[in-house]
Amino acid sequence: MTEVAQGVHAIPLPIAEEGGREPPQVYWIVGSDRGALIDVGYGDDTRSQEFRDSWVGLTAGLPNLPQPPLLLLTDHYGEHVDGAKAFKTMTGAQVAIGSRDVETVRSSTGDDSLIDIRLEGGEEFDLGGGKRVVAVPTPGHAPGSISFLLRDEGVLFTGDFILGTDTSTTINSESGGDMADHVTSLHRVREFDLKLVLSFHGPPVTDPASRIDWLLDRRKERENQVLALLNEGLREVDAIRDRMYEGLADGLRDAARHQIVANLAKLVSEGRAREVKSGHVYGSVPPVRRNHDRQPS
Repeated sequence: MTEVAQGVHAIPLPIAEEGGREPPQVYWIVGSDRGALIDVGYGDDTRSQEFRDSWVGLTAGLPNLPQPPLLLLTDHYGEHVDGAKAFKTMTGAQVAIGSRDVETVRSSTGDDSLIDIRLEGGEEFDLGGGKRVVAVPTPGHAPGSISFLLRDEGVLFTGDFILGTDTSTTINSESGGDMADHVTSLHRVREFDLKLVLSFHGPPVTDPASRIDWLLDRRKERENQVLALLNEGLREVDAIRDRMYEGLADGLRDAARHQIVANLAKLVSEGRAREVKSGHVYGSVPPVRRNHDRQPS
């Protein structure tokens, strides 16, 4: 466990089947009255037990707190939530997640009593000792994606919304992702006075404003690429992907496809592209001819 900000500890997760990738991490925030864990990791017996054993060992040297912990989940994906039931059983934690992700979690876990708090955004949790955590709605990667702001310190825990790596998160429309929501969320947190972003993936982001600006520029760049290819006459998503991501490794082709479909869905919603066959075939939108451009009859 590494202290990445005052009273905030990063705990790496076991990644048994993912080879040489850097491990994702969850975060333990320590107040004077209670702690809060941001995300909890996997639910399979081996890795869930490894994490619980690690958590007990790593927190043994920290002060005992009078109240049970909070478990604050950033989205419904399994790597964030599947260990929640075991952690709740072990610690008595209260579990909170975005309201729009509650049904997905209930369906995937089969546990109607797992979620204690449905977050809409704006909820504040006072951990004591000046540690106050505010739920910030950041939908896009998932419908109910929530980031958590350690308000006085300017530290934002983003899950998969903003990554610590030099790439942008994947938006999968089939799982409820929405690119327009994602871009709106980026604009929302760009207005915050952030000092640090702590993501589920990658190292701390120490210049959040520059990273968010880069992500917004990246989204515009990708939109323009998609529009240009539509205007060239490309229609099928796979053909657009193969032009935009030439030489892409096979393992990344599905993620690239999801990203293009999400971009196209946003463009369709804005009237800048047209849908021929959802998720597969799209077309450009002819420019609107002004009255004085019309030919005489």
